[in-house]
Amino acid sequence: DKSYQAECIKSLLEFLIRAGYSYPISPKILNAPSGKDFQQIFKFLYGHLDPTFEFGKKFEEEVPTLMRGLRYPFASEISKSQLQAVGSTHAWPPLLAMLKWMVELIECCEGSSNGNNMMIPDVPVDDALAA
Repeated sequence: DKSYQAECIKSLLEFLIRAGYSYPISPKILNAPSGKDFQQIFKFLYGHLDPTFEFGKKFEEEVPTLMRGLRYPFASEISKSQLQAVGSTHAWPPLLAMLKWMVELIECCEGSSNGNNMMIPDVPVDDALAA
């Protein structure tokens, strides 16, 4: 859906600017990024979640594993071929959605670490899963 993609691009762009992303960024770049652009954005976002992680030489193999570790619900659908052809019309929309999810996760983590804890009901985990 083009409107959802535009919303994701806007959200991602706003976050990157606010967070001090040091590479050139614009809506045009985010409409069909190069592999290098995607890698820089992904590494920047992942650095907010795990500042000590160091990427190796096989970025395309690390991303799905890292996303599984973050419990991204669609991690199993991220393929090496998508990560090698990031800006293509079939690969970019799911990768863009993944980046937006990462932004939301970062914002959630930052909110809870800044004393702005979300209201979480005092419900035992087993009860919450059964509901």
